[in-house]
Amino acid sequence: TQYKDEGTSAGRLALIAKARSVDAEVANRSASWGAGQTMGFLAEELGFASACDMVDRMTGNLRVQIDAMVRELQNKHLVDALNRGEWRAVARTYNGPKYAENNYDVRLADADKRWQRKLALPAAHDPAPGLSAAEIKVLQSKLRALGYVAVGKPDGSPGGKTVAALSQFQAHEGLPVTGAADGATIEALRSAVPVPQPVDRQLVTADDLAAAGSQTVKAANTGGLIGKGKVLIGGLLVAGGGAEQVTGLLDTAQNGIDKINQAKGIMQALKDLVGPILADPAIIVAGVILIGSGAAVYWIAERIKARRVADHISGVHAGPAE
Repeated sequence: TQYKDEGTSAGRLALIAKARSVDAEVANRSASWGAGQTMGFLAEELGFASACDMVDRMTGNLRVQIDAMVRELQNKHLVDALNRGEWRAVARTYNGPKYAENNYDVRLADADKRWQRKLALPAAHDPAPGLSAAEIKVLQSKLRALGYVAVGKPDGSPGGKTVAALSQFQAHEGLPVTGAADGATIEALRSAVPVPQPVDRQLVTADDLAAAGSQTVKAANTGGLIGKGKVLIGGLLVAGGGAEQVTGLLDTAQNGIDKINQAKGIMQALKDLVGPILADPAIIVAGVILIGSGAAVYWIAERIKARRVADHISGVHAGPAE
């Protein structure tokens, strides 16, 4: 993300390839690598022969990446600071003086908190002991069908969300809450009935999702406005010389004679201005096309919003299993 003109992975790979074609060692020294984002210019300090050697040994080898990160933490005397939770000091040294711009200290503290909780879990690290990936996927699908959407999208890979969904199911069914798919839990799943979804999920509206930051609903709202605009413009084109009709409607309004007269004048001026143009049959055809396409855009936008609301209620967007 530091290189705004190379915001995609493919773009960054192309950039580093181009740099390597000039000087591979310099290119590798200039970038950060692996899980610990280890800078290439630290290669010799961390025990590698060169930056190219470091990158070659790191590529596809998570163990080497982590080992390099640990050696960097040791060389910079950050292990004790990590253990004491001195996140600002760690981020300042490891990520640089501008660490606060990316909230590295806050993210370190949050990650530590989450992992402390995970490590404190009793025996729930493997929520589906002995089950194959296919069996785990069936288990996840069953939990989702029963309304335990915290399981996320069934993918056959057990993790924290599967533990959470199993725990919710066990608590609801009066079973010991272990977060693991033991025999009693599997048996209970066979005869369980769906649980009602939370009221706030059932009653959610498209406006609620937009306010919560749904980009899908916001894009659909924009599309709906465009569709309405097309219908309005098309209607004006098709109506052509219908200014008198609008003026007649204004005559029946009860908002005051002055306002009516003023509106009549505006409508008459508009008619005089666009009358010659609207007389062209092609304009009428264009207006009909605009109305049709605008109505279609508006209808599609409304369908997208309705589908997004339905997906939210069903929990389909709860995310992956882990």
